[in-house]
Amino acid sequence: MGYCLKPFRESAANHYCRLFAPSRLPADQDRYREALMALGSAMIDDGSRVSDDRPEILVDCGYTYFGQFVAHDLTKDVSSVDEAWRKEPEELENLQTPKLDLGVLYGDGPESSGELYEEDRVRLKVGLSRPGGRSFDICVGADGGRVLADDRGAENLILRQMTAVFARLHNFAVEQFRGEIAEEKALFDRARLQTQWQFQWLVCRDYLQTLLDPKVYKKVFGESRSTIRWDTFSIPIEFSAAAMRFGHAMVRPNYLFSFGQEMRFPKIFGRTPDRGA
Repeated sequence: MGYCLKPFRESAANHYCRLFAPSRLPADQDRYREALMALGSAMIDDGSRVSDDRPEILVDCGYTYFGQFVAHDLTKDVSSVDEAWRKEPEELENLQTPKLDLGVLYGDGPESSGELYEEDRVRLKVGLSRPGGRSFDICVGADGGRVLADDRGAENLILRQMTAVFARLHNFAVEQFRGEIAEEKALFDRARLQTQWQFQWLVCRDYLQTLLDPKVYKKVFGESRSTIRWDTFSIPIEFSAAAMRFGHAMVRPNYLFSFGQEMRFPKIFGRTPDRGA
């Protein structure tokens, strides 16, 4: 069966766990600091090609921000830096669920997060339609505030539009099943399930297949060989605070949008992000 990793310390689903035992700082901390500085310097792009045999751009830029959307759906910790380093991961609350359920889109559902939904409590609110009948933006309230389950969805222009796309996808599913399901709650539940399935399919069959080493992808998704044995699953702190941050290295200095305008990276941020990662 091969080696199977048991997490060092598990936690409740709404907190964080540790995959590995915490390391101890070496006695010579100056040397440790120098090694970290050298590692950081090695990550700086010096303009050289990674390989002459491979294209310079390995994946489309949309994967960067889809990854951010996925990360936001799995984890949200609003602890301050001062709080976080004093606590063990299992003491930190994860305000998202550790599963791909689009909580960033649906919040707590129509009953508890009614501000996200149209009057029918089935469709999600989206931005005003442009000529042609489509909306490419999230809903903005009368006071100018963004109508979102998770305000990180408006952190930058690309993520904001991605959030709007999934809201529209849900509304499309509502219309798809409206002729079959009359009761509103049942209609909402079916449309949400359909949208969640499509999201999960995209993560597993497109996003991960594109980014992972093919051997790793085949082992996990083709051969169903898990290397971690869980009793209770929660998000590992090594994932939320480290591994998933690899997307930061995929950010580009500028982006060309479909409306023909090129924007440098700082301009796609429409506001200063609130605390929470």
